Amino acid sequence: MALYAKRNQGLAQRARTATNRGMIMDRFKKPTSEQVNNYCSERNNGIDAEAFIDHYESKGWKIGKTPMKDWQAAVRTWERKNREKNIKLDTRASRTSDKLDKIAKLDIEKNGHSSALD
Repeated sequence: MALYAKRNQGLAQRARTATNRGMIMDRFKKPTSEQVNNYCSERNNGIDAEAFIDHYESKGWKIGKTPMKDWQAAVRTWERKNREKNIKLDTRASRTSDKLDKIAKLDIEKNGHSSALD
């Protein structure tokens, strides 16, 4: 019980200090599915709001060991990671396509036609 009281006392002290500095400390509020869906629609990012909520719900709305402060920032991070993943996939697909083109060209040079069509 003493640990709980000490923790609350520390939170209250930080809130007073933040208020004295002119900052407002809002407690994090879990977003609703509708809020995430609306935000993702506004940003046209293709993120599945339910998957986002399920992911962070399973993690206790923490990023690592740190409680989440801004779910919109987390959505933007998902956007960035999706973009990076898509770029890697596009690059990999392009390389594969280039390799297949080279193989087909060599096959045509060797056989007069592509054996892939046989």
